[in-house]
Amino acid sequence: MGLPIAGQYSVAADKQGFTQVRLDDLELAGGTTASVSLQINAAGGKTEINVIGFAGETRTDQPQLGDQFIAAQIDEMPLLNRKVSYLPLLSSANRPAINQGDVFMNQNLFTTNGAGRRQAWFEIDGSTGNDSWGRQTAFTNLPIAAVQEITILKNAFSAEYGGSTGSVINIITKSGSDSFHGEALAIFRPAATAAALSGFTTQNAASGNDFTSDTLKQPALSLSGPLSHRTYFSASGEYSIEDRASPIISPVAPGTFIGHYRGWLGLLRLDHQLNDRNNIFLRSSVDGYRDTNPNGTVGGNSLPTVDRVFKRRTYSEELGETAVLSPSLINNVRVQFQLASPITEFDPVVYGTQFSVPISTGGTFTSGTSQSALLMNRQYQATDTISAVFGKHQLKIGADVITAHSGGNSKEFGGPIYQGQFVYNTCTLALSICESSAYLNNIANVKTYTQSYGNANYTVNDTLWSLFAQDDYRVTSHLTLNAGLRYEQQTLTDSRKDFAPRVGFAWDVNGNGRTVVRGGFGIYYSQIVDNSVANYALTGPTGVFNYTASPGQIGFPTSVASAPLPAFPAGATAPVRSLYVRPGNSAFLNQFFPTSTLAGYPNQLLNPYSEQWTFGIQQQLSHGWLLDMDYIGSHTLRINRPLDVDAPAPFIRTAQNQIRTAQAANCTRPYWIWWYAQQGTACNSAKATTPQPPYSVIQTDVNDGYSYYDALNVNLRRRFT
Repeated sequence: MGLPIAGQYSVAADKQGFTQVRLDDLELAGGTTASVSLQINAAGGKTEINVIGFAGETRTDQPQLGDQFIAAQIDEMPLLNRKVSYLPLLSSANRPAINQGDVFMNQNLFTTNGAGRRQAWFEIDGSTGNDSWGRQTAFTNLPIAAVQEITILKNAFSAEYGGSTGSVINIITKSGSDSFHGEALAIFRPAATAAALSGFTTQNAASGNDFTSDTLKQPALSLSGPLSHRTYFSASGEYSIEDRASPIISPVAPGTFIGHYRGWLGLLRLDHQLNDRNNIFLRSSVDGYRDTNPNGTVGGNSLPTVDRVFKRRTYSEELGETAVLSPSLINNVRVQFQLASPITEFDPVVYGTQFSVPISTGGTFTSGTSQSALLMNRQYQATDTISAVFGKHQLKIGADVITAHSGGNSKEFGGPIYQGQFVYNTCTLALSICESSAYLNNIANVKTYTQSYGNANYTVNDTLWSLFAQDDYRVTSHLTLNAGLRYEQQTLTDSRKDFAPRVGFAWDVNGNGRTVVRGGFGIYYSQIVDNSVANYALTGPTGVFNYTASPGQIGFPTSVASAPLPAFPAGATAPVRSLYVRPGNSAFLNQFFPTSTLAGYPNQLLNPYSEQWTFGIQQQLSHGWLLDMDYIGSHTLRINRPLDVDAPAPFIRTAQNQIRTAQAANCTRPYWIWWYAQQGTACNSAKATTPQPPYSVIQTDVNDGYSYYDALNVNLRRRFT
């Protein structure tokens, strides 16, 4: 226990009068206790060696379902854009998610066994790799050359894993060795082949994601080796250069827009052996990229004047220490600091008041935007795990705490338009006139003016902590029983009884490690992502709202040059707003409206959880081939979903063509009824009543969603040994 998995090991035993026994080229697997049984006999006798728990064989000690890939396999794997996050798709339990991962994370997003795309748990070198702000993929991604081993668990049976209903992606990075090793490679994807495969041209493209040209260059370097007889290093870096051509089909300004993507990944790891019992390591990772046309924003009918440049930069620093307290007792300590500066940043190319001019001959001329975003996140983590072997028991006991501080000035894409937006009447003149400064600066051509008011800044402080105990009891050489208990808590939510028991078994049918039957049951809780608070903050009573005015109304600028307005116009009536508020926040919300009038407003925000059960068989075929057949069932409860807690009363039509107006429906809302009662008047269901209540729709999150999932996962693969 407690040994680095990089490289190979030899085990030898000898005793006077007996033959020496030796096992060479032993490769360890991460997260597995290698059990090596050596039988020595009198000189001239027979020698037997039995090994359990090394890389490349079936797992006979765990009910966990998963796949393990070592560096040799990963190097040979044709991964799209060399992204490690495509590896989970090699398992039938994982499926691509409908997502925008390339916009915010530059990684593939996936779902596991019916879980959500935000419910995978990433672990890197014993510390969490998760981003608590969004939880879509790893906080800081890694170059492929830096990965020594990756294990993809389809169910995180062991109690050491938590905060996730989905899969666990356990990554172990490469450490240096006694000799120098290096790697240099370059990938080039020409535009001609990409265009031929996509089939898009300037004539049939409909959006900015219909690329007519896409080139990619990716150089990568890695080097590892000794710094001294006790200190080793491993360094890897990768740089991506991609240029994508998005056709603009708008008749206003037809052409091609080239989006430039530049991304870089880097890792440095230092390992030092303090003495025979203590080892430490330092891992430093960086991940950043810049995209001048994220998600194909420019293209189709969208002009370059609305373009926003996306940026993301993340850093992870981890320090770990392994102490061999005794031959059967190991202690692992990890501390980590993660910084996302930014985690999301949108910078408009033309920052200012937006001008939008519909053209009678087709298309819309748009110039400028003030929708920006700058969101940050920093996380601190400390974890300690004690591993012990007592007779037939393998025990793990541990504790973990993560503190996250995040926030910013907007949502992911950027919401408020503080600089204002002019929408013009349809222009029937020549394009040169419709797009001219003379036309744009004439306030008489403007149809409406919209500007955002209110506070878009918010911060989130969230702490996740857990305790766990796991016991793997080898009843016989063929049968292992597994039991664990985990308790976890997230301060962002109101859950305080999140206990997660796990039980299971693994049966080596013939005792030779070729046929394993396994099964288990466990409860798994999921984290509520921290950027959920963005909805509560920006669309709450003290958040942001848009005010639109037409010519002659209060708040309509006297001239184009007078925009944006310095403050909410005096004398103007604030628009009726739709709210999205946090559950269990009556103490704060009651100053704006009585939550007691709402129907079904919850008094707490809870973490969803899943009850998951599995049963399967793994058969090792000839020549290293493995066949898995696993049944997985899952019942997920307390799923968060939005609910209108001020919904109108049900409407049942009693005659054909009978309808109910929006105003009539609003007059049946509980909050509206209460508000008009306070005014001493009645809500007019035939027409809009002045004044009206300040809020129309009031939504919140409720924990009453549920789902059932049943699947048979079949995987056939070959192991590298």
